[in-house]
Amino acid sequence: MKKITNITTISAINTRTETDDYYDSEYVARSVADRFINSSLILDEGSFLGIQISADNICAFSDDASRITPYDFKWIFEEFAAIGNACGDFTSDLYSEGRFVYTIKEPDSRVACHGSAPEFLRMLAANNAILRITSGKEGGHIFISLPKEMPLCIRSLITMAANGATVVRVDKDSDIAPLSSNSIHDILVRLINSLRLSHSDCSKEEKGITSSEYIVEMMNLSVRSYNCLKRAGINNLKDLRDRASCLDSVRNLGKRSLLEIQMVLDELESIPDAQEEIIPEKRKPAIEELNELVGLEEVKSQVRKFAAFARMRKEADLGSGMSMNMSFTGNPGTCKTTVARIIAGILFELGLIESDRIIEAGRADLVAKYEGQTAIKVKNLFDEAKGRVLFIDEAYSLIEYEEGGFGDEAIATIVQEMENRRDSTVVILAGYPDKMKELFDRNPGFKSRVPFQIHFSDYSAEEMVKIAVIEAGRHNFGISPEAKPRILDICSKVNSDPESGAGRFCRNLVQSAILSYALRVYGEGESSPADKILRPEDFSDISAGTPKEHRTMGFAV
Repeated sequence: MKKITNITTISAINTRTETDDYYDSEYVARSVADRFINSSLILDEGSFLGIQISADNICAFSDDASRITPYDFKWIFEEFAAIGNACGDFTSDLYSEGRFVYTIKEPDSRVACHGSAPEFLRMLAANNAILRITSGKEGGHIFISLPKEMPLCIRSLITMAANGATVVRVDKDSDIAPLSSNSIHDILVRLINSLRLSHSDCSKEEKGITSSEYIVEMMNLSVRSYNCLKRAGINNLKDLRDRASCLDSVRNLGKRSLLEIQMVLDELESIPDAQEEIIPEKRKPAIEELNELVGLEEVKSQVRKFAAFARMRKEADLGSGMSMNMSFTGNPGTCKTTVARIIAGILFELGLIESDRIIEAGRADLVAKYEGQTAIKVKNLFDEAKGRVLFIDEAYSLIEYEEGGFGDEAIATIVQEMENRRDSTVVILAGYPDKMKELFDRNPGFKSRVPFQIHFSDYSAEEMVKIAVIEAGRHNFGISPEAKPRILDICSKVNSDPESGAGRFCRNLVQSAILSYALRVYGEGESSPADKILRPEDFSDISAGTPKEHRTMGFAV
């Protein structure tokens, strides 16, 4: 395997969470994956970027020839986690100490695999695995190193987490075909998104796995030992410890199996019987988060009315006579996802749902490619969203030109599931106003099941300046008073464009300014800047460029 140098630690303990004010978790995961893949594609032939996840840490790395600097790593991963110091020889030989190494072959994108990445990561941590991903101009590779042969459960989870990928064991000298950059990108998005949402540093302690959660299938036992334990009703490590003194009475469990099981018990001695109570960081009330948002006064008023109704439903025990499903209409970048999270927080605080973490979905999570699979896919998604808020962004994408297609099947199933699960699941549909009307007109029963309608107006240029100031503060930067008129001028040019994604535009504007600051301060010889203040010259109009091409059907005249 290629030599790995230029190692940088990513501190996953400090990962940002789903409570970011403006940007959804999926967007952040895609942004990080985009930067990682695009950066690797412009390296010289043979150079590469990589990320490695183990039970101890998460590390980014490259080869010396790529000339990657710590600042480059920070730019790639800053939305995901803080960047720490080099972590020595973490990238030691994956084959060391007799470990078994596997690779992933090109996945089959036809296989549905919603929601399996978090379980995959938990299983890797429990089995002391090392996951290494590399990417370069010629493609990339994914390696999984384990102290024992790979259990069937991990093979199955890889298939689900990587769109139907197949797993093969490889030797040191094996000739391994690279994966496409698209496949690496898709898998990175799933992993980064899962790591952010779980606040994980992929350590066993952070995962908090207990003896009752460490199931027999994770112990990599021989077939005979496994079957005997299962038939005896021993399903996890706790059961095994409780009956350790009388295992010799288990039917057909011979001396060799007893010795094997004792070795497993010795290896898993450090796994606790009960997880110590972890007191989570106190989160501010959801209504306070709402009040801190920039602008959106009409939205805030509507959400307060909704919160009052939810409290009345709870305290007056109104039951499920009126559902709490909602539709959000507005242009991109107007904080719809953030408000959906706040609503989830309100409902959770009132005890009306079981979790304040929303399930986010789009057309790909709802519509299958083959007949008969769409309804199953929608029902599985509602199963996952039980006791939570299900947020369907760009819901109008389900509309198809011809009636009776898979999109209509998804809509009909959503309507049915919204009715069947109105006691347990709150659905929020989001999209452009005119297109959302077309969506509701598609099915006669749709709109009647969505009683709350909230419209998100575009941000004004002045509000976009406030967002830029907040975004700079997240990176520990300030903005000079002289720079604000410059920002206002830039935002005034783009806020009339419904496609600009106002909130995200401000974020990208600040990131571009930070890059200009780095060039101004560190690229021209000044080694000890007095402050971290962004000046007018740091801000450039990132919307400038080739205008969008408008095409029409027919022949040019």
